[in-house]
Parts: sequence; structure tokens; C-alpha cells
Amino acid sequence: MEETQIERPEEPGLRRANWFALLAFVLAATSLITPWWGLNATLDGVSGDLVEPVWLWDQTGEVARVWAQWLTIALLALAILVLFFRVAASSWRHEPARFRRDMGRSTLVLLAACASCWLWPVEFPFWGSRSYVDNVTGNPSLVSGAPHVGWEIAVVAMLAAAVAWWLSKPGKPSV
Repeated sequence: MEETQIERPEEPGLRRANWFALLAFVLAATSLITPWWGLNATLDGVSGDLVEPVWLWDQTGEVARVWAQWLTIALLALAILVLFFRVAASSWRHEPARFRRDMGRSTLVLLAACASCWLWPVEFPFWGSRSYVDNVTGNPSLVSGAPHVGWEIAVVAMLAAAVAWWLSKPGKPSV
């Protein structure tokens, strides 16, 4: 007996949306193994790391709140799982409406993961600087916090998921 497959009309942009979803998955997974935040200190024109860069899995609690790091990990893991299952199941072809929905959800969850980093700092700012005047020399010292490559990769993953969502909308031309 011959098995017949039902031909589904392919919506323009869905194939490309799948590639952006795959890119978002790979980038989000990569961000798990890179540092997310760092603190630099500057005194008399000389600057250097105040502490080692903070990784998601480095949870000493010295400069970053442990519960906030776990929140970021949980949000990232949720987005990675959704992206993995949608890409692995070829949902762009078999369930385009659910693929669209989950690309939108992944975008929002990745946005929340990136935004949750503002909850990390114990004392110093996540992104910005604070100036202190030393008592002995009178010279100001500057402590600045800045996101590192892990956070930046997660932002690019969020943008890739947003592009996948946008390309998978009905009526979008294939670019």
C-alpha cells in the first residue's frame, strides 16, 4: 500500500525563519558558557578588573545575587528548550502557527533573561559607573559595571528569535 503525504503550501519566509530560530538556539546555548558581567576600576588613569568577570554558573554571591543568577539561568533554559523543540520538530513546516507563537514567546523570555541581569548587582551598577573619592590621596576612583560577551550573545539570540517571529508572520515576503 502506497503512503501519501499531504502537501502543505509553504508560506513565504518560513524556511528562512527556521534558520533564524536555529541561530537563536545556538546563540542562547552559547551564552550559557560565557561571562555575563564585569566590574572595572580606574584610579589615576589606570584601569583593570575589580573582580573576575561574573559567569552564570559562578555563584559566589560576592558581587552578584545568587537568586538573580538562577532566575536568568531558568529563563535562558526555558527559551533554549522551546527553540530546540521547535527547530528539531521542523515546526515551521508542520505547525506554522505554533512556530510563530513560540518564536514570539522565546523572544520575550530572552528579553526577560537579559533584563534580569539588572537584578544581579549587590552593590555596583550592572551597566554604568560610580565615582569614589579616596580618603588618603584625594584622587577619585571610578568603578564601572558593564555587560560581557555572554549578555551580548543573549541579546543577539533575542534579536534572531524576533526576526524568526517576524519572518513567520503570514503574508511576509521571502527575503
